Amino acid sequence: MGLTIVYTGRITANAFKPIAKERRWREMATPPVWPPKNKHYALDNGAFIAHRDGKEWDQAKYEQCLTWAEENRMPDWTVAPDILGGGWESWQRSEEWRPQLQARGFKVYLAVQDGMKPGKEMGVYDGIFVGGTTRWKLDTGPQWAEFAHYGRQKCHVGRVGTYPRVLWAARINADSIDSNQMLWSKRDMQLFCDGLDGRQVEMGTEVTLP
Repeated sequence: MGLTIVYTGRITANAFKPIAKERRWREMATPPVWPPKNKHYALDNGAFIAHRDGKEWDQAKYEQCLTWAEENRMPDWTVAPDILGGGWESWQRSEEWRPQLQARGFKVYLAVQDGMKPGKEMGVYDGIFVGGTTRWKLDTGPQWAEFAHYGRQKCHVGRVGTYPRVLWAARINADSIDSNQMLWSKRDMQLFCDGLDGRQVEMGTEVTLP
């Protein structure tokens, strides 16, 4: 086990495209930015973006993405619809969707949220997506990774874009992570790559990319 796969949002900056290609990063595709450009992608359900923007989750758009995927190119996996920070209410929403998603051939990850604890009812999913609020994610991430691997599931951690968090994700043996933060600037990209490579960095120093 170990951190092997990175998913990013749509990469538009030409300076970053060669880096992503060399490192074989994949795309975290979301309903607002569709269809995916990368051959390898995961399908987010759009709930986090809707929450962030103060909007209602667009179920119809997610269903359109599922149909497109079936007809064109299936994702590595999709996140069952969830509720950010919604605890067991979020699990109930995911459970309403899981059977039909798996019946349609999708690998399905369960987004775990604040208040949820590992349980045998989660073993029917293909992977665990560690979501929730930032503090909760950092506090409980290790136990979710251990739980997932014990059940031969994958463990993905969302919103891992800073140097310290990349080191943390590798330390807890997350299988994959996602973020857009490394796309914000050359410095963010360099620090992110340094974290992936396990290099020691003084956070106060300036860094550059070729």
